[in-house]
Amino acid sequence: MPVPAHLPRVLVDQARAVMAASRAPERKRLARKWELRGLLRCSCGWKMTTHTATSRGNGADYHYYVCNQRKDRGRECDCRQRAVRAIEVERVVWTFVSNLLREPATIRVGMERLIEEERTSQAQNPERELKVWVQKIADCAQRRSAYQDQHAAGLMSLEELGSKLRDLDTTRRIAERELATLKDHRRRVQDLEQDRDALLESMAEMVPEALDSLTGEEKSRTYRMLRLEVTPTTEGYDVSGALCTSVTPSG
Repeated sequence: MPVPAHLPRVLVDQARAVMAASRAPERKRLARKWELRGLLRCSCGWKMTTHTATSRGNGADYHYYVCNQRKDRGRECDCRQRAVRAIEVERVVWTFVSNLLREPATIRVGMERLIEEERTSQAQNPERELKVWVQKIADCAQRRSAYQDQHAAGLMSLEELGSKLRDLDTTRRIAERELATLKDHRRRVQDLEQDRDALLESMAEMVPEALDSLTGEEKSRTYRMLRLEVTPTTEGYDVSGALCTSVTPSG
């Protein structure tokens, strides 16, 4: 920020010191790597979000994942899921996942299952369906032009033209929506295949001991490649995605 030259230097330095001190707590919070951000789902069905509480006694920060429903609705919420200590759930999930990452065959089987599920959720012949909807959009454009020509030639009233164009717009929107759905399916399969190959390749090149030195950001990226979703339960945590199982805290 530019500072007017007429201000005393000592005052400028003091102002900068105050500004830096006031920004420190914010930087501290932003610096934390929430390994499971966006990957935790409450048993009530809502996503869980991050929350940091500061102790009035010692000024220490405590980090939690909390149900979004409870956070939004407060006492009106009927969800009874308590806040989950971030350090606890992150430790449990990483211990579980890192052990499985030492077994590439298990990872491959899980990823192949996700890929197959995504493929079977598509149309029976996605390429043919793709061509059908592309042609439908092209037909709508041609018919729109033809109707406009007929109106210009006096062969169709303005009211008739408006009605036909509205019908075409409805057909076109449906075709565009179906086309987008098909492309999205295909993109998800491709993403899963790429993540499977990248994950297996990185695990093959990495010595087992190196897993323990991954950063929070690298762990989070690994979870997303595995399509992990974690739900707290009374016994521990349910894990879905490439690794469908239950995890019980230990220690």
